[in-house]
Amino acid sequence: MINDYDAFRSSLREAKHIVVLAGAGLSAGSGIPTFRGSGGLWRTFNAMKLATPEAFEDNPSRVWQFYHYRREVARAAEPNPAHKTIASLCAFSDELVKVAPSVQTFRLVTQNVDNLSTRALPTSAPPSAYPIEMHGNVFRVKCTECDFSELNFDSPICPGLAGTETLLEDNTPEPKIELKDLPRCPKCGALLRPGVVWFGEAIEHLEEIDEMIDEQCDLILVVGTSSTVSPASGFADIVQDNGGKVAVFNIEATPADEQADFNFIGPCEETLPKALGVEDRSGSSHYGSLHLTAHHLIFRYEDAAMEEMWVPYPLISLVVQLPQTLQGQSPVTFHTRTFETFSLLFESDRDAVDVFESVKELTVCTSVNQLYAFFYSPSSPFDAEGGWSIYSPRKEFGRMGVGSRTKAWRFTDINKDYQFSPTYPSLLVIPTRISDSTLTYAGRYRSKCRIPALTYLHWANFGTITRSSQPMVGIKQNRSVQDEKLVEAIFQSHRFPDSRSSNTPVYGATATNLIVDARPTANAMANTARGAGTENMENYKDAKKTYSGIDHIHAMRESLGKVVDALREADAVAASVTGKVLGEAKQLSVLDRQALRRSGWLRHLSNILEAVVLIVRNVHIHSSHVLIHCSDGWDRTSQLAALSQICLDPYYRTMRGFQVLVEKDWISFGHRFLDRCGHLSSEKFFTSVTDSGNAGGGAEAAQAFLASVQNRFVSQHHIKETSPAFHQFLECLRQVQRQFPERFEYNERFLRTIHYHLYSCQFGTFLYNSEQERRRGEDNLVPSERTASLWDFLNSSPQVELHKNPSYDPLLDDPSSRDSEADMGVLIPNARDVRFWHELYGRTDEEMNGKIIISQVKENPEFVPSIEGLDDDPVNFYARTEAFPSVTLPQPTAMTSSPTIVRSNSPAASEGLSSSLQGLWTSLPEFGQKAGGGLLAATSSTVQGGTPLRPSSPGRIRSPNTPDFFTNSGVRSMWGKLSSNATAAFTAVQEAYDGVTKDLKVTSRPFEDDNGGDYYKGRELQASGFSGDGDRFTSRGSAPSSPMGSSSLPWESVIPQRNLAEPVMDNPWSSVRSPTPQPLATPRHMADTGSLPRDPTVAQPPQRQNTVIYDLPKQDSGVGRVTHADERNVPEQETEGPSLTTDPLGVGLV
Repeated sequence: MINDYDAFRSSLREAKHIVVLAGAGLSAGSGIPTFRGSGGLWRTFNAMKLATPEAFEDNPSRVWQFYHYRREVARAAEPNPAHKTIASLCAFSDELVKVAPSVQTFRLVTQNVDNLSTRALPTSAPPSAYPIEMHGNVFRVKCTECDFSELNFDSPICPGLAGTETLLEDNTPEPKIELKDLPRCPKCGALLRPGVVWFGEAIEHLEEIDEMIDEQCDLILVVGTSSTVSPASGFADIVQDNGGKVAVFNIEATPADEQADFNFIGPCEETLPKALGVEDRSGSSHYGSLHLTAHHLIFRYEDAAMEEMWVPYPLISLVVQLPQTLQGQSPVTFHTRTFETFSLLFESDRDAVDVFESVKELTVCTSVNQLYAFFYSPSSPFDAEGGWSIYSPRKEFGRMGVGSRTKAWRFTDINKDYQFSPTYPSLLVIPTRISDSTLTYAGRYRSKCRIPALTYLHWANFGTITRSSQPMVGIKQNRSVQDEKLVEAIFQSHRFPDSRSSNTPVYGATATNLIVDARPTANAMANTARGAGTENMENYKDAKKTYSGIDHIHAMRESLGKVVDALREADAVAASVTGKVLGEAKQLSVLDRQALRRSGWLRHLSNILEAVVLIVRNVHIHSSHVLIHCSDGWDRTSQLAALSQICLDPYYRTMRGFQVLVEKDWISFGHRFLDRCGHLSSEKFFTSVTDSGNAGGGAEAAQAFLASVQNRFVSQHHIKETSPAFHQFLECLRQVQRQFPERFEYNERFLRTIHYHLYSCQFGTFLYNSEQERRRGEDNLVPSERTASLWDFLNSSPQVELHKNPSYDPLLDDPSSRDSEADMGVLIPNARDVRFWHELYGRTDEEMNGKIIISQVKENPEFVPSIEGLDDDPVNFYARTEAFPSVTLPQPTAMTSSPTIVRSNSPAASEGLSSSLQGLWTSLPEFGQKAGGGLLAATSSTVQGGTPLRPSSPGRIRSPNTPDFFTNSGVRSMWGKLSSNATAAFTAVQEAYDGVTKDLKVTSRPFEDDNGGDYYKGRELQASGFSGDGDRFTSRGSAPSSPMGSSSLPWESVIPQRNLAEPVMDNPWSSVRSPTPQPLATPRHMADTGSLPRDPTVAQPPQRQNTVIYDLPKQDSGVGRVTHADERNVPEQETEGPSLTTDPLGVGLV
């Protein structure tokens, strides 16, 4: 059958073991010469005769010149779409599961030596994804005398060959290169030869290939070679004899290929991606129909071979509708919480308005009970049950040894009715020596009564991890004897008389009990002024304290927003340069990795991992105890506690163990999922700009814009609490997983699936703020009875197979192993080896992280050494010397922009502010929101829609860097950077705050509220050189600071000139508006796609690397109008101004 795509895809869906056999035709599309037929000459020589041992023995200079030429050609070539398609499937990406749901193995056997198939793989690809190279690799060299062999990518490989690749003319004299000047073996000095298989030599890996073909393969794809040519002919015959199928992809048909089950004629870079259903749809247009159901936005393509696009409404974060374009199309753009963007262009403005209003009505909700989870029912019951009861406190702590291995701990029901602490679990584990009466008094000393309670007992010793909220110390240095006794009992629990000593050796055990305050030092100081603060270490014996310097929720929200900004900006620039839509300009879309770095996101991840390493070492190596807290103990505390346990206990690196961990440390201990994820959307995230009928803007456009600005002044309490805390935990975990790929039962896709359902609201697992709310629900709708559990879905057989890590080796976690590299199952991650989770953001590893692994570490991070007494603690030291002064900060206000439609391979982008609105903008106060971008006019003449891709704010132009508060003195201690007179230092900060207050004259909100942010949420300080990018402060209207090392007057308090900012399409994680105007954009229409799951039951996280533009037929928009929604939650977009980042004294955090 010739080009029968449907029949082939049917066989593909049933295949379990797929082998791709690739020939020269695979790389022909990349410009690699085949040296066969009429093109078989190199210079005047027959290329095939040069590829022999005899030719090399006779004239090694000529043969090396030939292969040097081939090396340079291969080096200059790029993998084509066929290479990338095969690489994606070999790496077991989402595409493979989508097109071949039954597949168990997918391997590439290549006859090519150009290394392009390997280059097409992501750097994170497992070993099984790498091709089996039958004929070797042109970049490999082998010694002719000894066993030396290596990959060598030097250009040229030796000086004698330099420039010979250009001497191709027939009349060019052949250079004569002496043997001594040819590549030599570094081991024995003998002559090196190319590491390829020459004619007459044995094929490499032949036994492995024969076994794979003969015993497993049930579908073989012969790509770029004929099934009549050996060895392809033999392999194809074996597969057919065993009952399998053969598909041939070749530039032309041969009579013998008629025996194949499927034949696809044409360039394989075109036919192969199309046949496999993963072709790059960038920039293409597709007609179809749009359907709005009660729970999903569905786009159905006219091409029946393309799968429908399903978008659950809760996944939508922002919808923007703009006036008609110059071509008369009406654009509507959608952004999702999974870093995706898609756009629709309608022929009729009425259709666009209808869709916009309908989606808004279906998305915005006022109660958790309106979310998708309460209406979702699996099409077929999951074959796994018990997700709602997967975590039992008694069972889990019993597994750790509570009550058996040690009697030092007991369960208490003091919170059984949630009266003691509404945000804590009903069942707590506390020291046996502490009575419930003592707990009652101790609870008054901890914020929200979140007392120190056990979360982990180490298997190798009696070291523990406990967690709590901050103590209520206050300016008066309050203390609680009961709290001190509780902490003392925790730190002495290993000495309990009934504890059974472990037979497992623990190396270097030295007691160093730690209190880990996750906050920056300055934030702990700020909290002291409100009656909270941090422990006075003179009252807590046998312990030290350290500050981890992890920023608050608002800084994290801003940081991720900057990452998304960089993603959009890259696509905006590409589209602007080429004059095409974003998808068509994909190959020119180069991410500004410096912009990614300036986001501070990797620094935040590194900071968290550093604290995790400290905790892991203290518990395992020092056999000691760690108490973790931040402010209220439900964001940073959960991150550190959970990550530390994953490193310490191999059980939490299994699928079930990870689910138990999330239930225990995130859900049960009260992470505020409803607030942090922004499940309750808002009409503020639906922006519509009325068409003024004037291309230049005019009064009507200005009035509409001003109205959208005023809309942002409305209360946004639920919006300001959003932050990617759990997302950040998953991304930190991905760093550990990447560093230790054989130590996790679950793969990267497992984490990405959880991230998707964190925001999809398809399951009831992540919908509430506490265990109490989760158990009781709202209006007597109990979640465990009315919604499905995500764990049941993930534990179903199909999902387990998808999420298994093939490299997992549990034997490496054997604590009794005495191997030289054994680690007893305890992982110590490298906190400096952090990379962007590119799969999550829908980009390639090379795009986001570069070709070489580049570790980004925090620059000059704050680290306060262990604190043993009052004089050692900068927080308590200052609190003792002078009361914390009253500081009044302005309330940041948010603003709605008037962005236009975008359609791109990645997030949409806007490119400037209409000149008619600039005067209006400059007359407005400087708002405390960041959301870069401007206005774009869409020019495409078709109604378009597509699969969502990464959401991100439009491209922005940054203002000049503000100077650092301090020079880089290299002193890590906070107080090492300050004058010894702490009073004078803080007075200067107070004066700077006063200057900002006078300038803005906005409602103040000086301190962190109770929901986990650190107190200073107001306007950041540019005047004093504080940077908002990290732990120093910057004015809301300023750009990120310059790198550490720059200097300025530290106490300067001049208010900076207000910069022109532009209206934007909101970024769900962005909360600081870009400070500088962007140039007026030329009209561009930007398009993008990715693949959201087709089946809401499966709801797989999408791949976001491809762009599609979909066109709806003008005669039928296919919009089903729905007037009311039973589930309508869109993870909200952040619009509230972030808090002051974490360090008001600028003590060296970058």
